[in-house]
Amino acid sequence: MAYLFPVLVAYLLPVLVANLVPVFITYQLPVFVILNNIIFEAFIYQDEVPQEAPCTRIHSCRGLVLEDNEDDKGYCGLVLEDNEDDKGYCRLVLEDNEDDKGYCGLVLEDNEDDKGYCELVLEDNEDDKGYCRLVLEDNEDDKGYCGLVLEDNEDDKGYCGLVLEDNEDDKGYCGLVLEDNEDDKGYCGLVLEDNEDDKGYCRLVLEDNEDDKGYCGLVLEDNEDDKGYCGLVLEDNEDDKGYCGLVLEDNEDDKGYCRLVLEDNEDDKGYCGLVLEDNEDDKGYCRLVLEDNEDDKGYCRLALEDNEDDKGY
Repeated sequence: MAYLFPVLVAYLLPVLVANLVPVFITYQLPVFVILNNIIFEAFIYQDEVPQEAPCTRIHSCRGLVLEDNEDDKGYCGLVLEDNEDDKGYCRLVLEDNEDDKGYCGLVLEDNEDDKGYCELVLEDNEDDKGYCRLVLEDNEDDKGYCGLVLEDNEDDKGYCGLVLEDNEDDKGYCGLVLEDNEDDKGYCGLVLEDNEDDKGYCRLVLEDNEDDKGYCGLVLEDNEDDKGYCGLVLEDNEDDKGYCGLVLEDNEDDKGYCRLVLEDNEDDKGYCGLVLEDNEDDKGYCRLVLEDNEDDKGYCRLALEDNEDDKGY
């Protein structure tokens, strides 16, 4: 074998080079990016992580990390207090979540063995294996795709965000079902009181929205012709065509991809989760922007008070 090894290398090396060079030239950008990421993650930041300043570490894709998050390797937006071994994709972990390996947004108080895809788990949810965003108080065997389950919803198998008080046979795609919504077959997040024929893709429909066919999360009070992709529309938003989660009070021409827009954000073209008060030219991918963040081009979860040149992730 010792004799054959140099012969094999001498024979195979030119063949490998001849075949890999064109591939590398064709796909040099992704290969470079992958190699760069591997080298960057594995070598550069291996020894340069400041132990005394956890908020400044860049070895994982996190928005904000505060106080004693020593070994968070997951993609996490915010980690607070004693999350020592969180390896999952987690946005916020608080207080004694020692072995959370699932994809979880927020875990609070004694969720020791949560393996499901869960954003928030609170108080004694010991064996939640389903895809659930929030589980509260004794939901021991929830296997459905559910955002929030509260109080004695033992056999909810539908795709539901929130189920409250004796909704035993909800099979529709619904985020929240409350009080006598017996035959809701539409894709709806929340249906309350006498929405009998909602067939549109809507998360929340309240009070006399009889012909809402648009993609809307919440429609309240006489929004008769909302055709845009909107999460929430309140009070005289007649021509919102943009992809928006929440639009409140006189946002007439929001064309950007925005989850929440409040008070005079007339020309938001960026991908933004929340925009509040005079963010006129936010072009970056940002979840939350508050007060005078005029030129945020980076991928940012939260920007508060005069973050004018945030280029990082």
